[in-house]
Amino acid sequence: LLPGREPRAPAAARLVRMAIEKAAVLGATGGTGRWVARELAARGVAVRVVSRSRAHLERDFAGPRFERVEADLADAEGARRALAGCSHAVHCVGLPLARFAEHLRQAEAVTEALRAAGVRALLLTGYWSHSPLPERAISEKHVREGLGALSAIRKQQEDRFLAGGAGVVTLPDFYGPEA
Repeated sequence: LLPGREPRAPAAARLVRMAIEKAAVLGATGGTGRWVARELAARGVAVRVVSRSRAHLERDFAGPRFERVEADLADAEGARRALAGCSHAVHCVGLPLARFAEHLRQAEAVTEALRAAGVRALLLTGYWSHSPLPERAISEKHVREGLGALSAIRKQQEDRFLAGGAGVVTLPDFYGPEA
């Protein structure tokens, strides 16, 4: 701290005060996405929920409180449509292991759409890029050199979002009250 300067609020406190006009929650029908969308809406944010499944969107977000958009985020047009008119986005997509590599196609399409639309974003991810873990706690200083193909995919996804100007938040797998 420099003399005469006020201390900065912690990053989490600054995030809470950020003006979010409209947020897109990508992967909104998963456990984490449902929680994020409902929490944003409870705080008065206009929320667009995005999923590949119209039926899941209708099941999880009935009524006028949420704008529902069915989109394939691995498709450039789908990603653009999902983010159009939003000021912020939270990427919560989790794919089954058989389709895990699709995270890279989604990262490419979504980060291009974020950049084109000027949308600020967070990627909510798990600890895959860090595994195996030498210790239980992960900090920003922890080396992201996981072993195996799945770890490599997750690391590439995170790198793509970081290069696109997004923030990356590492959570335990299956995070959220409904996970």
